[in-house]
Amino acid sequence: MVNNTNYTELHRRLKEIYSKAFDGNKTGYKGVTLLFRSFTSDSSFIDEKQSNPPFYDSGILKKYNDNFKYPVFVPEGEKARKQVIILLHGLNERDWGKYLTWAYSLAQKTGKSVIMFPISYHMNRAPEQWNNPRQMLPYVQKRKKLFPGIKMLSVANVAISERLTNKPERLFLSGYQAATDLINLIDSINSGKHPLFDKNASVDFFSYSIGTFLTQILMLGNPGKKLDNSKFFFFCGGSSFEDMHGISKYILDTKASEILRYYYLNKFEDDVNKNKTWRELYERFGLGEAFKAMLSFNFLKHTYGGLFSGYKDRLMTTVLKKDNVISPDAVKKVLKGSIVNELDFGYRYIHENPFPVSNTPAISNLVNTAFNMVINKAASFLI
Repeated sequence: MVNNTNYTELHRRLKEIYSKAFDGNKTGYKGVTLLFRSFTSDSSFIDEKQSNPPFYDSGILKKYNDNFKYPVFVPEGEKARKQVIILLHGLNERDWGKYLTWAYSLAQKTGKSVIMFPISYHMNRAPEQWNNPRQMLPYVQKRKKLFPGIKMLSVANVAISERLTNKPERLFLSGYQAATDLINLIDSINSGKHPLFDKNASVDFFSYSIGTFLTQILMLGNPGKKLDNSKFFFFCGGSSFEDMHGISKYILDTKASEILRYYYLNKFEDDVNKNKTWRELYERFGLGEAFKAMLSFNFLKHTYGGLFSGYKDRLMTTVLKKDNVISPDAVKKVLKGSIVNELDFGYRYIHENPFPVSNTPAISNLVNTAFNMVINKAASFLI
């Protein structure tokens, strides 16, 4: 294992490098190159033909969501062509900033390439307006009038909250799109069509928050047995949908959370049975059944029993004691039989920001220690 990372210093350096690389310049840091690859996705099954931009304009949404670039950290050495880690992010994320240090450190410490892949309608797969506080403020004010007493509404979550309140089935449809994107990405690697990797390069996962939920669905469905040899490291994730508490100014407001929970625990299956297109999607690759199973612990237990315990040496999870979005107990319940490590840090952290960048040396040192504790554990497991 290489020397520990100075998280705060590296975070600032990588944000500068990211901007250069996104503009097409080949750049990197200490033996790890950052570059971007283009990807084309299919959203033909998603109906976005509604008015009231910037939330529903179908032209803008297809422009961003269907054709995008994703970043890849490529370390020096032959191993980088033969072994890949896919890093998946959390819900309602618009910026890769906090993940740059995670991905870079994994690449540097394992010698494997790390793909940072954006979930549908997230990161650079969403309109730029959604990440503009000034442009989002009028929609916050409008939503407050529409739903008196609403809590945790902010410029950061108003776009996703409004979209999911209006059409909660978007969670399933966009999740399905993200899952099929990942299947296609893995296929391109396995077939030797991906220009960065050798044919049949190994594919592992570092998944965080809702990215873990997506990974679990892929694991349960395991289309074409593509994940038979993959390793999985989960961070701050692993519970069922029912046990997630995503009410936060950074994730969902109270109204959106309420509607989502009611819809998926009470109405979703009926709607699937009524809609032929949805039924076809639900049955394809086994992803629909896997999605339904992950909605609640009882669904999971009834459909798959203790399947995750079967991963044993290929699955490791780290949870945080003070995580109020995805609690350690909820994760341990679902992942019983696999390795789940519970940690706590000596500074104030939240699920959405476990490693805050601080200008206070004492706090910065604690964050450095905490980050290295998690990333070294992940790198040792995924190496």
